[in-house]
Amino acid sequence: MRKIFAFGLAALLLHAAAFAESLVLVETAPRTALFKPDARSVQRSGPAYRYPQAGWIVLHIEGEPYERGLQHGKLLSPEIVKYVECLAAVASHKDPSAGWRQMRTMVNALFVRKFEHEYLEEMQGIADGASGAGGRFDGRPIDLVDVVALNVWAEIMTLDGALSATPTGLEGIRFPDGHVKSPAPAQGEHCSAFAATAPATADGKIVFGHISMYELYPSSFFNVWIDLKPAKGNRILMQTVPGGIQSGLDYYLTSAGMLVSETTIQQTRFNAEGQALTSQIRKAVQYGDSIDSIVAILDHGGNGLYSNEWLIADIKTNEIAMFELGTHTSKLYRSSKHEWFGGTEGFYWGCNNVKDRVVRLETQAGVNDRPVNVVYHPKDRDRQWVGFYQKYKGRIDANFGHEVFSTGPIASFSSVDAKYTTSDAAQTMTTWALFGPPLGRAWRPEPWERANFPAVQAMVSNPWTQIGIFPPAPQTPDEEAGKAVDLGGHRREAQGGQEAKSSQPAWHGTILAKSDGDLWLATAFADYEHVFNQDNQRAQASDGRCLCAADKQKTAGDFFGARSKYMVAAQATGDVALSQIAFTTVDDNWYRIASGKGLLLLHELRAVLGDKKFADAMDAFGTQHAGKEVSSGEFVAHMEAAYGKNLKNFFDYWLNHTGLPRVKIVSAEVRPRVYKTEPKGKHLPQFVVAGTLSIENGPWPAALEATVETAKGEATSMLKIDPDSGAFEIESVERPTRFCVDKYNRSALANGNFYKLDTFMIDPVNTLIVYGTEDDAAENVEAAEELQLALIKRGPNVTVPLRSDKNVTGEELKTHHILLVGGPGANRISREFAAAFPVEFGSGSFKIGGNWYAHPGSALAVAAANPRAPKFSAVLIAGLSSTAIFSAAPRFGHGEGGGDAVIFEHGGRTQSLVLHAKELEREFGK
Repeated sequence: MRKIFAFGLAALLLHAAAFAESLVLVETAPRTALFKPDARSVQRSGPAYRYPQAGWIVLHIEGEPYERGLQHGKLLSPEIVKYVECLAAVASHKDPSAGWRQMRTMVNALFVRKFEHEYLEEMQGIADGASGAGGRFDGRPIDLVDVVALNVWAEIMTLDGALSATPTGLEGIRFPDGHVKSPAPAQGEHCSAFAATAPATADGKIVFGHISMYELYPSSFFNVWIDLKPAKGNRILMQTVPGGIQSGLDYYLTSAGMLVSETTIQQTRFNAEGQALTSQIRKAVQYGDSIDSIVAILDHGGNGLYSNEWLIADIKTNEIAMFELGTHTSKLYRSSKHEWFGGTEGFYWGCNNVKDRVVRLETQAGVNDRPVNVVYHPKDRDRQWVGFYQKYKGRIDANFGHEVFSTGPIASFSSVDAKYTTSDAAQTMTTWALFGPPLGRAWRPEPWERANFPAVQAMVSNPWTQIGIFPPAPQTPDEEAGKAVDLGGHRREAQGGQEAKSSQPAWHGTILAKSDGDLWLATAFADYEHVFNQDNQRAQASDGRCLCAADKQKTAGDFFGARSKYMVAAQATGDVALSQIAFTTVDDNWYRIASGKGLLLLHELRAVLGDKKFADAMDAFGTQHAGKEVSSGEFVAHMEAAYGKNLKNFFDYWLNHTGLPRVKIVSAEVRPRVYKTEPKGKHLPQFVVAGTLSIENGPWPAALEATVETAKGEATSMLKIDPDSGAFEIESVERPTRFCVDKYNRSALANGNFYKLDTFMIDPVNTLIVYGTEDDAAENVEAAEELQLALIKRGPNVTVPLRSDKNVTGEELKTHHILLVGGPGANRISREFAAAFPVEFGSGSFKIGGNWYAHPGSALAVAAANPRAPKFSAVLIAGLSSTAIFSAAPRFGHGEGGGDAVIFEHGGRTQSLVLHAKELEREFGK
């Protein structure tokens, strides 16, 4: 028997208390609107497409066998590779590569040649599509044997049981010294299903459903729905796995009006000459148009593996059937013949318990050995099915499917999905479906699972949704231009300058402050050396060229950190000039101002002197004064001598005034570049961005970058500004679509957000976690609990209180840093605060930092000022699925990511961002 792990009473009580106000007992089927995929979340390959939906991946493929397989492999390549990795680890967690090689040999010997030719072609297409999109395992491309192995996995897992039930010819022989036959391997309980019709249903039509149970790691791949439109045969909607040509779970709706599901039963004998069950069931649903035709295909020449009790329904006639299929034996019950097991008129159910005695006998190698009890008796799920039937007979409708799959033990701890449909819904090939534990509580890996399978993740419950034939709208040119960056194949890190390696110091010497007014110099002299060195090392890695966008984004975090440190402290206690800093042990805001603004001062001084002259002067000063007390005046005199010019105005502003300069775009427009004579050569500027800037609270920065974005990329250069009028011009070869001043935050300006993601850690006692209850309530509160635990473990050992968006008070919102769990669609406070965050949400995507993200595994955290009280910060944590936010919340809590935003992409990639000030950009029409 499989291991089922229960939650402790304390955990259940905590969960119940946290949910008390937000959860209401659902007594009817979910009223879900027809789904419309966010266009940016759609990936396409010819007529094929995929999109995420409430934890599921919906894939549409069509055409001839190889063609539709190619579409499948290309669009699901990353998931196919991960599923191979999963099953290889299950085969041998100590050596997955060796385990998978052994598995491939078995598959090649026993299964590859046991398929209809059509389905071998389709699987070859899947392999070619996956490998063509970059799919690799163990250093080689995904191939046909890999894909066949994915499809016959269930048959492989039952092979031991089938061989135990297959006679050797020694049965009944009594050897003198006796012999002990190994017992048949234990068989897990993997699913439950039902089919109902008249007189059990309210309208005399069909209600039909299925729920799966399995191990955690493989179950995370059971979230694929394929809408298959073959060139020949029926259109099929089925739940499956990446690379699957049949359901395997099993649940099908077809355009012929047929509904098919199964529950495994005790394994019968192995027929080595028979066809793979995968080939049989796929042929049955693709070409069967009645109960008779489906049964005929299944009941002919199979290998006997993965023995099943099939439930079949025909919405054209509202007839249902239960078909127990062994290897050489079978039993068919039909509603049209009033054949009801246990007297449940209008109702069949399945839950891994063989009902027919003849089929039961085929689970044994012989009847002349040690006696075996083959008497049927109802188990707990059987009894519950009968109890539900008795309670609702004559009234069964869609609500029945929702209730039974939300009740244990039918919905067991190891249940990983639920789905049901009705005759009316099936007319349009539509079904209700939920991915994840149906009872709502997340299923977390046990220590042994984490040890054996490092890639295993917790599984969370997603909302009920309606899956069906919902083709996305054609992608518009704007959506194509704004394509999500987290979709597609096997993604590599952004290219650019390499990470700086350790190197010789840019300058030497540890200096000491002579007075409190010199504290800025002692701290910034050391801190800025690291920043300067990183910049230079990245430039050298790029062959001495200027820093690329990826490098500037990395360095921006250092400057943003300094600006945040300074401005948050100034917000908390009031700003003070660097020369007026006063040491105290009451708080450290004085230090944060000195170190933060001091680093910005040195960065601006570097821009004035130039890199080489600045570094040489810093090294000379540090070497001369190493270990000594120095004053700001000595430093000013040294830098003026090195520069050869007076720096009085520069240092007067930075040392004796508060605040930072603020730039404003007064005007900006695109003009054609006019040449007095016809220019020669290629790639000459054809456009000019011209306009005017203004400056407040300080002088113009010594070096101010401007970035011009076009449809073909971007170019960043120093902006030449008339210091009196603020006028500027910047040229571009391509037509500009956007103009940004200081896009990479490399100037010391007051523009934009100054709260970091971890600003609240300065004062965790005055921080609240507020989770949403308007959608995904169960998952949001669990994510909030995980975040709370992560913050405790992070260091301060402070338990940050939880509040729901319903019970948090206005006073609490004004007096705390707020961590919001759940996006604007799920959290009322997130919706109220939405304008403060530089994020645009679609129905299944979000845009941040100029890029769209639409993978359901992606999530974000972004910081801003608390709109209710700007002296406090607010952080929004939102994901594109329940799984994404459940994974992202604790990662954020543990401190992953920097700057003022972080993207938690699918696959574990973390991308830290420093966001550009929106007031320093202008969009231009096409």
